[in-house]
Amino acid sequence: LPAETSNTALGAETEEPATKKPEYFYFNKNPNLKPKVSAEAYLVGDLDTGEVILQKNEREKLPIASVSKLVTALVATELSNEGDVAQISKSALATYGKNGNFSLGEKIGVKELLYRLLLESSNDAAEALAEFWGYDTFIKKMNQQADLLGLQDTYFDDSSGLSPNNQSTTADLFKLAGYIN
Repeated sequence: LPAETSNTALGAETEEPATKKPEYFYFNKNPNLKPKVSAEAYLVGDLDTGEVILQKNEREKLPIASVSKLVTALVATELSNEGDVAQISKSALATYGKNGNFSLGEKIGVKELLYRLLLESSNDAAEALAEFWGYDTFIKKMNQQADLLGLQDTYFDDSSGLSPNNQSTTADLFKLAGYIN
């Protein structure tokens, strides 16, 4: 956290010159040590300013698993109309995981699918959303959305994140988070 944000959050009012660069506090006993992070790649930054604070291997492509669902939700939200209703197919039900608690042939609103996609991380909801607009077309739109956002190292092979081919970098995910924010 920037020093002024941290102090204000604690109730201490401070006035700092506008030209002073904020100090960042990391919770280490020794202030001369950097944080120990075991992740293979990471990026920590301020989404409002785009300032990167810490990073490691930020351009290394790695599988992104359920983070894929953020772009699934983004594309589905842009494509959907009020009152859109999808039908749960056999292939959606066959998708790994049971978080959606759907039944074959069930008709469900796209907004409810989005709820289950994001809050329950439902793979079958991701599949049902992609099928609603045509699976291949939907995946193509996910990749087009990544291109539009400048996510140059991001690729989607499915809507749920089950495919290890859904890959990105921490730098691209930082851009995505900034856009969604």
